[in-house]
Amino acid sequence: VELLENEILNIAVFPNPVESLVTVNVGPQLKPNLQFLVFDLSGKKLFQKVISTIYTAIDCTNLSAGIYIWKLTNGDIVLSSGKMVKE
Repeated sequence: VELLENEILNIAVFPNPVESLVTVNVGPQLKPNLQFLVFDLSGKKLFQKVISTIYTAIDCTNLSAGIYIWKLTNGDIVLSSGKMVKE
């Protein structure tokens, strides 16, 4: 997976820590093949969600309390990634 480094992106994932819903704001980066993926710290993909609007609420109630890695991808390109804490 290629990481996109030469573009300034206005992507926000909030709140962090998350209790039940996390909101993904992709702003002007909204493209047809956007995916929001969540991984545990061992790298196992837990779920993915298609991002089809500028603001997308994602249900995280099935996640146990802990630290997770999220990635926002467009095909094989990672637009952004970060850590997310689930309370």
